[in-house]
Amino acid sequence: GRLNLSIGWPGHTMMALPSATILPCFPQPGTLLLGEAESIQPDTNKELHAAIILLQKTGELFTQELASMLPPLLLNVSSHHRVLDLCAAPGSKTLQILDAMQRDLAPGAPPQGLLIANDVDSKRL
Repeated sequence: GRLNLSIGWPGHTMMALPSATILPCFPQPGTLLLGEAESIQPDTNKELHAAIILLQKTGELFTQELASMLPPLLLNVSSHHRVLDLCAAPGSKTLQILDAMQRDLAPGAPPQGLLIANDVDSKRL
């Protein structure tokens, strides 16, 4: 998963997810290891699953596999870039690209670049 550092409260999120581990070796700040998919299901761990759902609804946490975090990192996007994401559904990589585009902006500064997101499968949008 990824913490939403632009609106989230990392300390609060980590208190809600005591079993989560921050990955310091991963180049994107706020990358968490939540556990194997089976360990965060409601029938396996109701409290952890409920916390993850709540943090997703408030926008503090994005669930995303580590493998899907790599393509946006390899793009090395900056705030002035123009990005066309044609495989955007369900949106986790797109949000990661948007975060990267906003990361080097001063607070309150207008965006310089452009991100267009779409997907060929309308059912996934």
